Amino acid sequence: MKKRSIYFYTILFSVIIIGCKAQEESKIYSEYVKNPDTSLLPNFSYAGYNYGEIEIPVNPVRINVTKYGVSVNSKFDQTKNIQKLIDSIGRLGGGVLFFPSGEYSLNAISEERSFLTIDYSNVVLRGDKNTVFMNCQTLIQLEKSPWLSPAILRVGNTLQGTDKFWGIPAGVESKDVFVGATGVGVSGNIYPAKELTKILKNSNKGSKVISVESTGGISPGDFILIAMYNTTDNGNLIHEIMSPWHTFKPYMKNANEAGKNKAASYQWLVEVDRVSKQEIFLKQPCRVDIKTEFKPIVAAAPMLSGIGVENITFASKWKGDYCHHGCKSSNKAESLIMDYGWNAIQFVRTSHSWIKNVTIKNYNCGISLLDTKNVTVEDINISGYNGHYGIKVYSHANDNLIQNVNFEANFTHMLSAEGNSYGNVFRNIHYNLKKNELKANFDFHGFGDKTFAPPADNLFELITGFNNITGGGATFNLPHTAKGNTFWNVTFDGLEKDDDLFRYWVYENKKFGTSNETDDYIYFPGTIVAGAISNHKNIKVNSDIKDRQSDFLYFRDINKSVLPVSLYQAQLNNRLTAQSRNLSN
Repeated sequence: MKKRSIYFYTILFSVIIIGCKAQEESKIYSEYVKNPDTSLLPNFSYAGYNYGEIEIPVNPVRINVTKYGVSVNSKFDQTKNIQKLIDSIGRLGGGVLFFPSGEYSLNAISEERSFLTIDYSNVVLRGDKNTVFMNCQTLIQLEKSPWLSPAILRVGNTLQGTDKFWGIPAGVESKDVFVGATGVGVSGNIYPAKELTKILKNSNKGSKVISVESTGGISPGDFILIAMYNTTDNGNLIHEIMSPWHTFKPYMKNANEAGKNKAASYQWLVEVDRVSKQEIFLKQPCRVDIKTEFKPIVAAAPMLSGIGVENITFASKWKGDYCHHGCKSSNKAESLIMDYGWNAIQFVRTSHSWIKNVTIKNYNCGISLLDTKNVTVEDINISGYNGHYGIKVYSHANDNLIQNVNFEANFTHMLSAEGNSYGNVFRNIHYNLKKNELKANFDFHGFGDKTFAPPADNLFELITGFNNITGGGATFNLPHTAKGNTFWNVTFDGLEKDDDLFRYWVYENKKFGTSNETDDYIYFPGTIVAGAISNHKNIKVNSDIKDRQSDFLYFRDINKSVLPVSLYQAQLNNRLTAQSRNLSN
């Protein structure tokens, strides 16, 4: 497998920026440097493995799987043999399983459905130059949450199964079942996180300390969910999260019912640094104000850590038949298989882990990060048939770093965020538009579950070949985003001259709205766009190319590049410099 340089796309984009006549430092970045806690610009510096503070480890000690019962280039299924080795080294505290070059047949017994699962920390799967994991048949689950169907490699399956989402349940159970585009009902029933303690005092954005009733059972290095509830029937919390929306449209059922259900709409996954008798000190500052009026709590979030997947091609025998939510002639099962039946990699409830130098070929869903924290995904090539999802973060996927990705295939949702996904960074990503007839869009999928809220505070930077900022998901999951999603030095190569930067999918499919509706950006409230570039230099929002700043949108330095070239790298450098200075004092 050819190794892609970690700096390739940064260098490429720097060349583009020079050609576009780089500007002075962005105003919004200058304001952030002066006071990060009051800035509109979120702090993205905590993304990635160990917060970007140390490199991903390389353990030279490895176990060659072919010496322990695993056959390479065999037509017989190897799933059980590999699983035995994964579990064996996992029980012993971890290690590196080495897969020499060749093809490993997985999920190959026609009367069975099987996938690899890593359920122990510190387990690494490492391939060679031409190591291929071949998935031989679909893993679709037709009747229960098909969108959570397992991948051929799933991490954290014993912590969290594939029946439903996990998190803080609503305070009042809702009996309503919503049916989405798949034709499968969504009830809001989730795996419940165990409540540990209540938060007693307000903590401001930027604070690293929360005051609680008790810290019993909470230790340094633990992961916790900090949650806040809607405490009024009209949804006081969800309105604060979704500001400046004041009145939700009738079909936005999750937003409208958040107050009645007493939903825990804010749920933030964070690591504990240390504890005292009644205080928890966090590894990173609060993203928002934690307010006692929303009855905040702390819940347990058991996680795996130190999981690695390296130097492996994930291929499949999928035939590539794909239409979004099924073709005209497709029955229900065929439609669900097209959308969710071929998944390559899923990391679930996983922290400080990595996927690197991996190729995904012929899958309709590539890489999914579900309830993960500080996972780095880098040096990735996605090719073969077109499909549904390229890379997706959802349901408490926080502070993950996805970088150096090359898309050779097209996906309906290329880069996608859903649910309480905060602080994720997508950077140095390229889609070769010239070689593909279909365009590539940024996707936001709204609530994801009625107990959650839409994605916020995610960064997309140094990305080329993409088209619109769009939204998907069932109508009851809208609006598409909450605040703080940021686009920094992105080239929107696929935009047509008169096309709007934002595309509200419900309007696009003419299910709602009128033909003259152009204010699609309001369904992405609080989005920040700085340094957007297109080939025709005519990027429009609401049919207007002018810079502007409002409660709904920050839209400046359009058709220009901005400094710093990489927002993530600049924020990280600032933080590490400050930490070093504090240690020396």
